[in-house]
Amino acid sequence: MSLSTAPTSDGIAQPLLVRLEQHVSQARGLLQQPQDAQPSSQVGYLEGVWADWSGLIWLVGWMTEDAVVDRPVFVLDTARHAAGVAVSFAPRADLGPDAKAFVAVLRADWQAGSDLPPQLVFADGSGRFLEPVRPWPVTSAEAVLPIVRDILERSSGPHRAAMRALFQANRLRPSGDDTLERVQIDEVAFLPGFGAFVNGWALSPCKRAESFVLKAGNHVIAADQLSQFRFARSDISQTFPNVAQALESAAFVTLFRGDLPRDAVERLTLKIEWDDGSSTIVSVPPAMVRVLGLTVPLDSIRRFYPALEAERFFADFAYRAAAQARFQSSGVQGYDINPVASAVLLAAPRQRSDIFLLFDRAARHAASLPVDWGLAIIASADENRGLVLTLFAELQRTASHPCSLFFMSNAEPTSDVIDEVAAKLSCTRFAWVDGNLSLTARGWHELGRVTNAMVLLATDDAMGGDTGPGWELHAFVADISEWRRIYSLAPPQIGGVRLPTQSIELPAVTHAAEWLQPPLGSPFTLKINEAARRAHG
Repeated sequence: MSLSTAPTSDGIAQPLLVRLEQHVSQARGLLQQPQDAQPSSQVGYLEGVWADWSGLIWLVGWMTEDAVVDRPVFVLDTARHAAGVAVSFAPRADLGPDAKAFVAVLRADWQAGSDLPPQLVFADGSGRFLEPVRPWPVTSAEAVLPIVRDILERSSGPHRAAMRALFQANRLRPSGDDTLERVQIDEVAFLPGFGAFVNGWALSPCKRAESFVLKAGNHVIAADQLSQFRFARSDISQTFPNVAQALESAAFVTLFRGDLPRDAVERLTLKIEWDDGSSTIVSVPPAMVRVLGLTVPLDSIRRFYPALEAERFFADFAYRAAAQARFQSSGVQGYDINPVASAVLLAAPRQRSDIFLLFDRAARHAASLPVDWGLAIIASADENRGLVLTLFAELQRTASHPCSLFFMSNAEPTSDVIDEVAAKLSCTRFAWVDGNLSLTARGWHELGRVTNAMVLLATDDAMGGDTGPGWELHAFVADISEWRRIYSLAPPQIGGVRLPTQSIELPAVTHAAEWLQPPLGSPFTLKINEAARRAHG
């Protein structure tokens, strides 16, 4: 939310908001100029930092008073950030005659909560700065808000009225035992690039929760009303007596659509707006947040939406879920890398018996490869890692071609990893074989001899019949340039790349591979992939 639209109780604060934005713009223009803060230039301390609902940042502390009550500044933590600040001063008994307590409102290209405590440097070339108290200024609303309120009440200066209006409009309203509203967040499921699902309940003996707004860092998102549903929670019936009708709709599940940054989900607050116009704001404990596809399975979202595939957002959800899976599946670590011009990339199976078979066939058939080809094994760093290392050492000892080994960072090996592996090997041509396939003797012999930009290695089914190339890219040979073109056109999906629509049928080597096991993928994964393809168009 920009400052020009930050909520205020009246128009008193608007000129100050405009002034702060002007200072931010001025500071941005000075970011590249030297503004070093020298120890002798310290003029005070930051003792508290708190971000309000609108994204404004409130600072408290003490400093040597000067006549400037608003100015451009830089916030320094791990980087330099442009900001504008306005200050009001008040006397404090423990300070010298030239120093005063201050409360400041800050507009910044910065979010509170970084790894280092912030230093505030005046952007006037003087090098003057405010040093944060160590190890960190206080940041909780319970600690900072009373200080802000006290200093504003006793302060003087041209911005006092505007700052009081901003503070009253945006301060946190705690949901404690002294209120009649009870709110609890049970779980938040976050999907990067898509948004957050929130499950919880809100109950009052005399009000009904009407709408919800989520704040993540500086992002403020209203709930998607069409994706929200309410239901009964009999287990909270002891919260208030005689509220049977309110209990029928106390629980809620709602979706907040938005491309939220990962670090912001650790700083979530939920605003519940009641039917009488009042509101309650609660902080979401970080322990309640889960990342779909990373810390919990994707299909755990069904606990929120049992009929997920029928929801209007499902196609977009599926596309972002598939894109997230593609991103996670592209991370690989090179254990032993030996660059080659061309390489057979073999994804290691999950079953131990199939892993033995993979290395046995690689050792027996590698001799049929052209001289400029090598072998690369891509395996999961799971309980079979020791077995893979042992068999790889034996393969290196006996094979006449260069051998490389890669381990996946946090996923099963899929064709999403090809580009990174090829880059590490410096190869311009490759063959890819999924972990649920095994190349036949014909496949090993032909893969190094076909010359087309891309050739499919057709599989045999369990009955011995050729299944043909199909749409899925389980096994194929390609130039890396052609693969990158295909990859850029293909819709994201879970489990590797699917061949996009082609104007001509690709050539295929028949009887080149055989199935070890059916292609991996749960019914839910298949629905995700199908919906992602529809969303991709």
